[in-house]
Amino acid sequence: MSQVRMKQSRDVEAMEMMYEMESLATFPMHEPGAAQFYETLYRNMSSSLRRMGREDEAALYFLKMAEACRCHKKQLDWMDLWDLGILIANRAYQAGRWPEFYKSREIIAEALSQLRAVEPHELVLRAKVLSNLGQCYLATEEYQQAEVYYSEAYDLFASTVGKRSPLFGMQAWACGNLRFAEGRHAAALPLLGEALYVEVVADGLSVSEMMKLLDQILHSMNELRSEDSSLQVHLGPVRRALNELIEDPRWDELDKTLDLAVLNHKMALVYVVARWPEMGDRKAAEYFNLKAVSVLNDLQHTGSKEAKRWLLQAEAVHSAVLGPWSPSKREQHDFPAQN
Repeated sequence: MSQVRMKQSRDVEAMEMMYEMESLATFPMHEPGAAQFYETLYRNMSSSLRRMGREDEAALYFLKMAEACRCHKKQLDWMDLWDLGILIANRAYQAGRWPEFYKSREIIAEALSQLRAVEPHELVLRAKVLSNLGQCYLATEEYQQAEVYYSEAYDLFASTVGKRSPLFGMQAWACGNLRFAEGRHAAALPLLGEALYVEVVADGLSVSEMMKLLDQILHSMNELRSEDSSLQVHLGPVRRALNELIEDPRWDELDKTLDLAVLNHKMALVYVVARWPEMGDRKAAEYFNLKAVSVLNDLQHTGSKEAKRWLLQAEAVHSAVLGPWSPSKREQHDFPAQN
């Protein structure tokens, strides 16, 4: 169950379960099967703590994992090296210890080499290691090398888990981040759109994750617009994601928070900036912006100055671009034209 929670990125719940398992596991390391059990438990604990940003605790559990490995292995295998490399990379990067950071990349590269040799059919795991290695090069702005690893990871995730999987979405976002960092906004937009689509079809809708993506998408759109480039040719995946979302009943069931209102407004802005010609797209923009207006109007009555500020922007956009604002339209559902 703890591993299921880890796959769902519910690391706090996973750690609670693993702390309990650790407290109940009193059998000695030398018993048959015990070393393998402790290795798996401590590896998972170290991984979850690392994702939670608790690097020092993650390091302690990694050492416990390494001690368990010594009881039944002659040397660290590729997975041990992978975990070790990521742990060193995170801590060295945060502390600015660059010789250690570069050494961590070598360790992860060695893990990848061993993985290819001993488990050539483990394509999903290979993609994960490739993605981590690409991230290490992106962190130091070595974009060409990052592209090599990121592209292979992207292709592997697409061909194994499919383009609706969170793993693919994570990698599409990573590739989009790379192109965004390079200033290649036209190339970033389709990838960010693919990542947004994965968020839209996920088991749970995350306003915070979609907000991050929309900020990047709008930034890239504005950069391209300033260059007089054609926007629409790069926005197919973004349009697909928003069109999917507008038909999802879960969208109307989310808590009416300020973040949800702002996100709706930003989604409307995507349609406005893109200038898609179909009437359905105009109606989609109206729908998102009116939803924003409705929530913001309610929130401003509670005294929220932030809501009032965003409400002025949303109403201005509606009046200037989408037509006169009407309270009677707040809950209207008009769906966009499909691609």
